[in-house]
Amino acid sequence: HDGPEFRYLLELIHETDDRAAVLRFVRFQDKKRALLSRLLVRRASALVLGLSNFRDLEIARTKGKKPFLLRPRPGPERPELANFNFSVSHEGDWVVLASEP
Repeated sequence: HDGPEFRYLLELIHETDDRAAVLRFVRFQDKKRALLSRLLVRRASALVLGLSNFRDLEIARTKGKKPFLLRPRPGPERPELANFNFSVSHEGDWVVLASEP
């Protein structure tokens, strides 16, 4: 189940703890949902920042395990992004991300 495509996508996440969290799941379906949620967070952050890849992104987690964009933060020239925030949820076959903006 953890074929080359899965491993490639997992390597796009450079935070060791996040990769390890994905791999802790026993069922492959759960691993896929965890991986997809982490990729969605990075894609949304990259889009908001105008980046073409995830290389310069760093996602951290609150004490409650909620992900947030640690760096780079949106610059002062983009005041509408000062409170950039997102939330990810997964249930069954669905993985969703909501963000502001």
